Amino acid sequence: MKLTPERKAARVNFAQEMLKRPSDWAYTCFTDECSFWLTRCKPDKVWATNEMEIEGGGTHGPKVHLWGGITSRGDLTLEVFEENLESDRYVKIMKKKKQELNQMFPEGWIWQQDGSGVHRSNDSKDFVRKNMDSVLEFLGYSPDLSPIENVWGWLKGQVNNDMPTSVDGLRKCIRKHWKQLNEEFLQPYFDSMPERVAAVIENAGGKINY
Repeated sequence: MKLTPERKAARVNFAQEMLKRPSDWAYTCFTDECSFWLTRCKPDKVWATNEMEIEGGGTHGPKVHLWGGITSRGDLTLEVFEENLESDRYVKIMKKKKQELNQMFPEGWIWQQDGSGVHRSNDSKDFVRKNMDSVLEFLGYSPDLSPIENVWGWLKGQVNNDMPTSVDGLRKCIRKHWKQLNEEFLQPYFDSMPERVAAVIENAGGKINY
């Protein structure tokens, strides 16, 4: 993804704001969507210096979509589905995850999401406005700042090693490895957040490797 001068400047401003919130990361739930193709489940390279080096998840054949959320206290229940994510499904997901988060963080939590189209739909924005006490909107062109991207890359590597041969096998394989996520596994990613935002500033808004 090409970063224009305007986007680099926006990334620096965003990172500077994030440096003012060092205590927030322990209470932030990072969320994202990802697709897994049966024919190719290699880890994505979120950023690559040479665009020819970018590995995708594949663009042909059967696939499943995932919605995931991670916190410093563990993961949220993984959502696996085959249809495209529409706003009605996303709202249902948020309703369920709010209940999970209330149990995990009775003292309060922060909902993070990026600026994808389904997140910007009227129904989604209306639900967030009425139900989420604290929301952190990430820049849409900054996946290198979100630790859940690292988790997707790890998960795709695990699935690729297992080489499932059917969609049902793919779903079971994904769920099996997602269950390995726990507080100990995820904590280093949350610990890296101050370093990530500082690296963006040091790199004048350019891409960082994490």
